[in-house]
Amino acid sequence: MSFIRNASIPPCDCNINTELLEGNIYFHLGHGKNEEDLSEIFEERKARLIPVYYKKYVGVDGKGCPKALEVLSKNENESDHEQLLILYRKRPYHTCKYSLFIIAIVQWENEFSYYDQKLLFGMLCANMCNSKLERPRACTWNRSRTCSCQGVFEKFKGRSYTVGCSYSPYLEGCGFAQAQNRDMKKYGNLPREVAQLINECAKDVAEIQKDLVPKCFANMVKLNNNCRIGFGSERPYSTVNINMDYSAHTHQDFWNMDEGCSVIYTLVPLKRKPEQLHILSHYSTTPGGSVGGLGLELTNGSVLIEYSKYETHATTALTKPNSLLPKRLSLTFYQQRDLNEINHGYSAERAQRMRQQRQRKQRENQQGDLDRGFLMDEKSTFIDAILKQEQDPN
Repeated sequence: MSFIRNASIPPCDCNINTELLEGNIYFHLGHGKNEEDLSEIFEERKARLIPVYYKKYVGVDGKGCPKALEVLSKNENESDHEQLLILYRKRPYHTCKYSLFIIAIVQWENEFSYYDQKLLFGMLCANMCNSKLERPRACTWNRSRTCSCQGVFEKFKGRSYTVGCSYSPYLEGCGFAQAQNRDMKKYGNLPREVAQLINECAKDVAEIQKDLVPKCFANMVKLNNNCRIGFGSERPYSTVNINMDYSAHTHQDFWNMDEGCSVIYTLVPLKRKPEQLHILSHYSTTPGGSVGGLGLELTNGSVLIEYSKYETHATTALTKPNSLLPKRLSLTFYQQRDLNEINHGYSAERAQRMRQQRQRKQRENQQGDLDRGFLMDEKSTFIDAILKQEQDPN
C-alpha cells in the first residue's frame, strides 16, 4: 500500500494502475529513468549513487530512542574524490523518466573558508545560550519522556534554538504577526554581528541548494517577504534551527511547506571524526528486512538536503553532550507553511479581532473566578452552620 500525501504524480506511459511503492513519492529533488540520468543532473561532479529501500518500522533502541542499523560515510579514496552522495528510490515496474527519484543529497565539501566556519562556530557557541531563542520541541524525548539523550546535567544538556519566523496554528500564519518590532523579534537577543553571520550562512547554503535542486529552490522563492532570513533577492528560508549536541528523536516536520526541503549544514570542531549520526529512520540499503535506520556520518562543512516534511528522520545521542562547546553544531534551514504575507501577516482588522478574542477570554476567566468564589463562600457558610449546630445542639 502506498502512503502518498499531497504528492502530485505525473502521468506516464507505463500502464500501471496502482502504485506499488510504500512510503511517499515526490520528484522535486530530482528524478530519472536510470542512474545515468541521475548522474547527468549533477554534470561532471563525482557522485556516488546508492539505492535505498523503504522499511515499515523505524530503527530504535529499547527506550525508543534513535538507533542506526547501518552507516554511510564519505568515501575517503583519494582517486575517487567523492563530492556528492545521492540516495534514490526505484518505483516497481516503471521504465519512464519518473522511475527513479532522489530522497537525499549530501555535498561533502563546500567553498566556505575554514576561517568562516571557525568564526560562525565560535560566535554561535558564545551567544546562543543568552539569546532566549530556545524552543520546546516534541522530539526532545522518547514517547515516555524517560530518556537522557540530551544529557543529565542541565548546564551542559543538548539544546535546540530557533531563529526566524515560525508558523502559528493559532494565528494561521506567522507567530510574530501581532508582535511589536516584528522584523527584530525573530533574532531574539542576538547581537547584530551574529544575526549577520546567520544570514550570510543562509545565503551561501541557498546557493548550494539552487545548484543541486533548482526545482525545489524555485518552489521556495516564488514569494519573498518579511518572513525570510538571508540576504539577496532570492531567500528560500523562513527559519533555521541551531542544534548544539542535540539529539532529535524520530519525527517529521509537518509544518513545513509542500515541495520544499530542509538543508542541514554541519560544523564539527577541530576536524574530529563525527560522533553524531543523522538517521533516515525508514530506510536501508538492503532490500530484505522490515526495520530501517540508515545513518549518515556528516562531516565538517557538509550539506544535507532532504524532504523532511515527508521523510521521518532523527539524530543519535552523544555520549557526553555539552552545548557550551558542542561536538557537533548543525544549522537546519527550511521554510514553514503559510509564511507568505507582507509584514508578517499583520493587519489592523486581524489585530482588532485578536484583541476582542483576548478581552472575551479575559471576561470569561473573571466570571469563572467569581463563580468559584461564590461557591466557596456558600460552602464556607454551610460548614460554619454545621459546626455551630454541633457545638450548640439546643
